[in-house]
Amino acid sequence: MDLSPKRTTVTYDDQEWLGSRHGVDCTDTGTLDLENAGLAAVAVDNGDGTSYIPSGIPVNYDSGTKLYELAADTVACDGHVYEQVVFNTGSDRAGFALFWHGKVILAKLPDPGYTFGAADGAPHIRYV
Repeated sequence: MDLSPKRTTVTYDDQEWLGSRHGVDCTDTGTLDLENAGLAAVAVDNGDGTSYIPSGIPVNYDSGTKLYELAADTVACDGHVYEQVVFNTGSDRAGFALFWHGKVILAKLPDPGYTFGAADGAPHIRYV
């Protein structure tokens, strides 16, 4: 584990996928499994030793590992990554905020590599 101080400049991606501000004040915390093949595929390399997971990516909780991973296209998601998650390239875990309650605009979600539809969505999110 690298605990050395590091200075980075972060440019947050847009959150146009949020359909309203409802639910943004009650996000849950969780840990992303960055070794998960799906999350590794959507991670973006910043070129400075850091990478990030874009906001809006649908995730599921894995009760076996107790970590969140990219939602599979055949399983309803538990929520979405609320804010861009920046981490050191090569890390295996990263903390994040889970958006699990509110309104999401489907057409504005980032592409996780499959077609995400309202039927795949979290039960407490209204997809429009």
